[in-house]
Amino acid sequence: MECAYYRESLCRSCTSIETPYPAQLAAKQADARRLLAVSHTFAGTLVT
Repeated sequence: MECAYYRESLCRSCTSIETPYPAQLAAKQADARRLLAVSHTFAGTLVT
């Protein structure tokens, strides 16, 4: 992805912008799987 703000060092909020998109998707899928795998631990628990 090309972003003029990032290129000009005006914004650094996109932590994955230099990571190839397929790798971004794989990491996000792994995170989602990890979170879903432990979500049963919190089922019925009020988290504040």
